Amino acid sequence: MAGVVGPTAAVSSKGDGVVEGTGKLRKREAHFRRGLFYFAALVGFAVVLEAQLRYQTPRPDRPMKVFGGRFVFLTVQVNFIIAAYVLACLVESVIGRRVRGLGRATGRASAVVFPLGVFMGAGYYVLVHFHPKTRMVARAVQDFDYHMHLLHGFPLLFVVADTAFDALGERGLEYDLLPALKARVDAAVGSLYAVSYACWTFVCSHFNDGWWPYPFLQSMPLRQKLILYSLFVATIPVLTACGTRLRGSATLTGRVRPRPYPRAN
Repeated sequence: MAGVVGPTAAVSSKGDGVVEGTGKLRKREAHFRRGLFYFAALVGFAVVLEAQLRYQTPRPDRPMKVFGGRFVFLTVQVNFIIAAYVLACLVESVIGRRVRGLGRATGRASAVVFPLGVFMGAGYYVLVHFHPKTRMVARAVQDFDYHMHLLHGFPLLFVVADTAFDALGERGLEYDLLPALKARVDAAVGSLYAVSYACWTFVCSHFNDGWWPYPFLQSMPLRQKLILYSLFVATIPVLTACGTRLRGSATLTGRVRPRPYPRAN
């Protein structure tokens, strides 16, 4: 009997070793694909950042010196935030296993980056792109729409792809499906940023003699501005929840069902 058990145990141990080796290989391949994805995204955002620092939308009513500089625009702020997130994800995909907590930090950041990127990108096309003043500028300025699509369309596509294909690095298996409290914190962080940007535009308008960064705000009454900003803040938690539902849904193997964080003892 002992002679039978021995070989069986050896075969079982060998089989476990093969499975473990295959699992490690798949993780390495996933990290490689994820690193390649974020490297390409970082190159794209380098082009975006260079364009938004070099290119300036023509506005005849723009003050000679704008208080806040380029950072009066939501687009510029959000693109810098997303670019920093992409860089952190690239670093995490290369050395994340050696730095404790880096993967969890990028996982948490993704829940905030998604609603900001979607709101900035979709908000441009809904509120700004088809505005009559914007169309007048587009007809007068060469490559205007190209730059606007680059600054708004590319970040929008990135945050959607980053969330939908989250399983590229199997991050969702380890860090996502946040408990209710942490999900509320993510939504609160995004909403807090929205409130801070709204306040920032009022400050900039005060110091720029009533000039607003976006044409549709210029002639809008104060009450309508407050309503618009309230909708902005209220939209962030909704987009955060949409990002949670979208995460990993476009993988070839089907929707990833992430594990929740382990409970603290």
